[in-house]
Amino acid sequence: MQRSLEEINKKQPPLQKLNAVIDWELFKEPIEKALTIQVKVPGGRPPFDKF
Repeated sequence: MQRSLEEINKKQPPLQKLNAVIDWELFKEPIEKALTIQVKVPGGRPPFDKF
């Protein structure tokens, strides 16, 4: 598994290039706002990081 990950990293996949340039945290607040659902009753699954 580690060997194949190293081979992938050598080729620099597009997402790795984007991660080096884009600060993804800038998108966190708008995404959280867009995906927020009003809870109508108590209980249920605890919230999770949508980003």
